[in-house]
Amino acid sequence: MNYVPEKLGGEDGLDSEAHAAPSSPSSHPATGPRSIWLWAMLLLPAVTAWVFVAHTHQVWEDFYITFRHTENLVKGNGLVYEPGQRVHGFTSVLNTLVPAVPLMIFGTVDASLFVYRLCSLVVLLAGLAMLGRDLVGRLHAGWAELLFGALLVASSVKIIFFTMNGQEVGFLVGFFALVLGAALRFEKPGAWRTMGLGWAGLLYTRPDTPLYIALVAAIAWSVYRGTNRGFTIGILRAGTLAAVCYGPWFIFAWAYYGTPVPHTVLAKAADSLLVGGSSLATFSAIGEKFVFIAGEIFGPIYGLGSWPEWLGWGAVLGGGLTAVVWVLPAPDRFTRSCSFVLFLILFYQCWLRVQREAYPWYFGPATLLAIVVAGRIAAMMWSRRVWWMRGTAVVLCGGLLAVSTVIFALSHTQVRIQQTEVEENTRKAIGLWLAENAAPGDSVYLEPIGYIGYYSQLKILDFPGLVSPEVVKARREHKAGFYELPAILKPKWIVARSNEITGFQTIQAVARSYEVAKIFDRKKEVARYGLYPGYHTAQYDSWFVVLRRKAGK
Repeated sequence: MNYVPEKLGGEDGLDSEAHAAPSSPSSHPATGPRSIWLWAMLLLPAVTAWVFVAHTHQVWEDFYITFRHTENLVKGNGLVYEPGQRVHGFTSVLNTLVPAVPLMIFGTVDASLFVYRLCSLVVLLAGLAMLGRDLVGRLHAGWAELLFGALLVASSVKIIFFTMNGQEVGFLVGFFALVLGAALRFEKPGAWRTMGLGWAGLLYTRPDTPLYIALVAAIAWSVYRGTNRGFTIGILRAGTLAAVCYGPWFIFAWAYYGTPVPHTVLAKAADSLLVGGSSLATFSAIGEKFVFIAGEIFGPIYGLGSWPEWLGWGAVLGGGLTAVVWVLPAPDRFTRSCSFVLFLILFYQCWLRVQREAYPWYFGPATLLAIVVAGRIAAMMWSRRVWWMRGTAVVLCGGLLAVSTVIFALSHTQVRIQQTEVEENTRKAIGLWLAENAAPGDSVYLEPIGYIGYYSQLKILDFPGLVSPEVVKARREHKAGFYELPAILKPKWIVARSNEITGFQTIQAVARSYEVAKIFDRKKEVARYGLYPGYHTAQYDSWFVVLRRKAGK
């Protein structure tokens, strides 16, 4: 690994430049071998991405939420979840619009999903390639550092799985990598264009990306080598370009839905922003969760509870250490800036977890930053030519790769079982059963709306109200929770998990108004797989009951 970064401006520039190993044309990809290793950076994630699809066939729950909007658009019903009701019920514009063209051409979900996966992967790989090029050109990253990063990306559950299963992470991480590289070379002519286009891509990907835009701008400022005026002009140009590119959607959403803010954001924001209304209690709760949130960066999809303890500690240490590198004086400013931004993102994720939930597909940018920081630190340690530092670098890199690879490999089993027993044989089956047994116009109250909502095509009243303004209104006006809402909204059907039935039974107005219509039980089938790592996710969703409102109630 070569560690020969340029001075990044100011007197402090590179804190450890005097100790950096000299580069040579044969040892780093700034010359001939560069293209080989950049291609390796692309090919490794590409291979593991399609292996994941071939082995698990996973389609994430949320894909069907956005795809119902896509289908209605193609059918001429408008860009809505429920025809006749203009609700901005999707989070990612790209998730919704990218599948529309293949749906118009081929007319099938499978073709639309395939094209979406391909586009998502292309954006991811293109962004990684551009970031790799900038690491080489600006910081002289060596072939080993690039290979280490490529292996971590290729074995990342948070990046690869959620790039290929219908979520927006491929677009999110691809555009984030693009702007991260632009931040590294922001004083170069034209870098502001790359930054602006990348920002626009982020805005089309997720509504919370203004946070990432601000953080990347901070990284660019920390390593900028020009004048303050030059930096300000560059940022203003990038922001203007992003606004011009995103402006058409912003205007359309405001005119069409009455607000440019997605209803999904409004639904999730209906809860209190603070724990018990107290900032002190909120910060205390965030502090308690920080270590476990750090473990999400390299950890499995949902929690470490049923995974081997050594894997859990490895994920926690990998995420936690890369998030505190910024306190050390040794790394260059780009590495410290990336680490500090990672720390802030984890703080944000902790707040989301305290408020409601930090979902696994939120962690893509954090994972990419952790990978960059880990590679930079390992290269720095190797360049010192001290045996114990080189040994430590090898142990840390090997340990992190082992943790990431084992979790990635074992997660295939977890996801394949989840897809077969929960998504196909439970949730999809519930949706098809409701389509046959419910009357047109019947409403269904539930939390997991993806498969069930798409395959039933019924009126959905979901919690917390992602596609249901009625739910959000009732939550705010009546201060009602998940179990109280059916007594207010009076849906025809309720779909509940085994642990949720007990809660509904405690509400008398709900318990006496509904009867069991159908039970979907896959517990025995799930139990036959044994106690594999991550088994708790399938067990949690392996039993559902469908309740029907009694006549006259």
